[in-house]
Amino acid sequence: MQDTRIDSQQLIRRLRLEPHPEGGYFRETHRAQQAVHRAGSTESRSAATAIYFLLCDGAHSVWQRIRSDEVWHFYAGDPIDVHVLDAQGTLTTHRLDNALVHANAAFQAVVHAGDWFAAECVSMPCAAPPVHVHATCSKAIWRSSRSSRNSPRGNAWRRVLRGLWCSYRASIAR
Repeated sequence: MQDTRIDSQQLIRRLRLEPHPEGGYFRETHRAQQAVHRAGSTESRSAATAIYFLLCDGAHSVWQRIRSDEVWHFYAGDPIDVHVLDAQGTLTTHRLDNALVHANAAFQAVVHAGDWFAAECVSMPCAAPPVHVHATCSKAIWRSSRSSRNSPRGNAWRRVLRGLWCSYRASIAR
């Protein structure tokens, strides 16, 4: 992969991205015509969608949870970390970056349905990390820590996440 750095505002204009409600910028690039139904629900939705997602200038996405698996793809730019908190309380961090150059990086990361996750720029200013998210998602099916009663936003969750976050940051600083 060659260096494809571009000014973040120029990239936002070029890809016609809009502010994402959970942080960063995005644009839907595909919505399947086929519909699926979740077991035990009458809800119908697209079988698959794809978006471009961009974090830049030190931005992060808030902790959120969706009802379908998401696959994050790294294309170019600076690395981002996708933090995933699973149902057992295990925190896993996926570093999305050029995996051909960086041994601790991957081109893809999967966030499983129901897991809490957030993403952040690894370095400032996170010049141009276009990340493609492919999942069956729409604005109505994710839960954000800004709006959900069952989110990791209560005082206990804040302490747990702050502790995990501090431990994580300390471990990578060594």
